[in-house]
Amino acid sequence: MDDASRRFWQKKITEGAFLENYLLGLRGWEADWSPDGSKIVYVSAASENGDIWDMVEKEDGTKQRMLNKSNICKDSDIWIINSDGSENTKLTDSNGPYLEPQWQPEGDLIAYVSNNPETEGIWIMETDGSGKSRIFKGKAYDIAWSPDGAEIAYVRAGNNHTTSLWVMNADGSNQRKITNNSGYFKAYSFPAWSPDADKIVFNYGDIGEYGIWITDHKGNEKLQVGRGFMPQWSPEGNKIACTSTKNKRRSISMIELDEKSLPDSTKMAEKSPSFGLLESIIILSARFIMHKK
Repeated sequence: MDDASRRFWQKKITEGAFLENYLLGLRGWEADWSPDGSKIVYVSAASENGDIWDMVEKEDGTKQRMLNKSNICKDSDIWIINSDGSENTKLTDSNGPYLEPQWQPEGDLIAYVSNNPETEGIWIMETDGSGKSRIFKGKAYDIAWSPDGAEIAYVRAGNNHTTSLWVMNADGSNQRKITNNSGYFKAYSFPAWSPDADKIVFNYGDIGEYGIWITDHKGNEKLQVGRGFMPQWSPEGNKIACTSTKNKRRSISMIELDEKSLPDSTKMAEKSPSFGLLESIIILSARFIMHKK
């Protein structure tokens, strides 16, 4: 991935129409909005994401200021910025890499992952970077807040190349395993909570051949509902959008569920999503590019 493809763009959307593009100019990835939409938390490998500015010319000939052109270094940190591009602030201590910042829904916490062997695990912090606390110690990835912000689903990496899906309270208590260990060279990934917080959709399978599965949040029942990558729920909880591969081309597909609860059978229709998941699709597409890299 080149530097340009790592820069963040915003699109104003009104009734499905794209009105204007803004180039924030930040070199980073894994961006997540604050619940009120006023801030963005993201990952950057910028040693000093400081006051360096560019002017770029838009298609209509007007000038657009591009923010914070940054140097690239070995480690990655978590940054927070206002959605208008102002007040860009580093939240972590440059002793990472730190990844996967996830804003607590309707809350004031940010969960994230440390891949530094000395601080490895899942951490939470206040939105100003204070109050850092490790709530899980060990190899973990693909963290996901429950809609009420009370729990976190995550993938735990075990021995012999195995993984498993876990859920814990936001303070790290009540850690519980909701799947069996994966098979050799199989993996769990990308858990996502249903809007009612009752179910979790996730990927499981061989690398590059992922099935999409649904389980209740306690792990009592599991069902494969299709194939694809990076599943995301519709706001109503009756559809799932995902990335799929057809004829060696990436596309966005939709799985229609027969019932909101775990069904005995499902029907799968691959078509363009039309249920207001545009923001989720943009995010999951960006995450796919990063993981592919």
